[in-house]
Amino acid sequence: MQDELEIIRRCQRGQIREMDALIDVYQVPLYTLCRKLTRNAGDADDLFQDTWSAALGGIRSFSCERPFRPWLFAICVNRYRD
Repeated sequence: MQDELEIIRRCQRGQIREMDALIDVYQVPLYTLCRKLTRNAGDADDLFQDTWSAALGGIRSFSCERPFRPWLFAICVNRYRD
């Protein structure tokens, strides 16, 4: 995989197709979290999709000085709570 930070910077510049590389890396751990939170495959699918949508919508405000994974997982947990 390309340097994660560079991929994030490209996304921040509007190259949203670059998000596919991040999805490939975080798909399994994020979906696992979604399943643990919802305990239901259908709800986990919805939460997974909603999390990525929110991450894409908020990627411009992401600080590249922070790690991406905790930021993404926090979005997931917050979406679940909502």
